[in-house]
Amino acid sequence: MMAAIKAARFTVLDSYPKDDHVAIASINSPMPCMMKEVCAQCLQRHVDPKTGKETIIFTCFNQDQHMDRVDFPSLSARLRQNTVKEKLAGLWLDKLLSENPLPHL
Repeated sequence: MMAAIKAARFTVLDSYPKDDHVAIASINSPMPCMMKEVCAQCLQRHVDPKTGKETIIFTCFNQDQHMDRVDFPSLSARLRQNTVKEKLAGLWLDKLLSENPLPHL
């Protein structure tokens, strides 16, 4: 959705924002380690729209990012990689709970 908004700002919505506006997007990036800047599973590619310079950032440190710098195709591919881990973790948890149900409180 954020990629669509980014594109719309330069097409159908082009006449609405001021030229010097800054667009911020909340990026729901993975944060498996929960420790900020430790495991590197949240690395995200950014591209400066003016210079084309590429930087790699830890998105877990700040999920509110400059929309024009976020490489949304890269982010999408990154999130697709995590779905396998999420599904496997869910299956493993289901197996463990079926063998050892939690006591009712």
